[in-house]
Amino acid sequence: MKALDMIFYVSVIAAIGSAPLLLFFGIPYLTSRGNEKGRIGIGSIAVFIVSVLTGLAAAETSGDIGHREVLRKLESMNPSCRISINGKGADNGEAIITVLKTLDRLPAHHSNPTKRINIEIAEHAPRLILSLARDSGDPQEYWVYYPRFYCPFGQTHCLKAEHDIGRIKTSLFDGY
Repeated sequence: MKALDMIFYVSVIAAIGSAPLLLFFGIPYLTSRGNEKGRIGIGSIAVFIVSVLTGLAAAETSGDIGHREVLRKLESMNPSCRISINGKGADNGEAIITVLKTLDRLPAHHSNPTKRINIEIAEHAPRLILSLARDSGDPQEYWVYYPRFYCPFGQTHCLKAEHDIGRIKTSLFDGY
């Protein structure tokens, strides 16, 4: 995962670094085919496009890996394990695990995450810690974050190094 994170950040830096070249050489090259600085123009366009595509691919791969890892861990969890929500013990552990197993990679729909709920499931030595954020458009939908994976693909809070690994729909967390 650290390699994917590094690839993502290097891609972002390369895209930002090549953007001025794209503006000053790439766009003029595309608009006037007689530009004598054509190699710089083509190179800046190529570097920018490859950087953006590489960054997007690394971020999406990171999210997929995190999604699969969380589902695998949830499948192996004992329903009677200790679960806490926002630091307080939860009585309905089996229902919480069942709902979390419905985690899916739903498409985005022009909304953003709002109120946070932190869930800690302690059964094995490394605890499973998830952060859920209520969707601004659908109060029954929660964005699920796995703090272990960091690529910030398409998030408004990308500098906080988070990436949602999927979403769930439930009314189970309405009281939190």
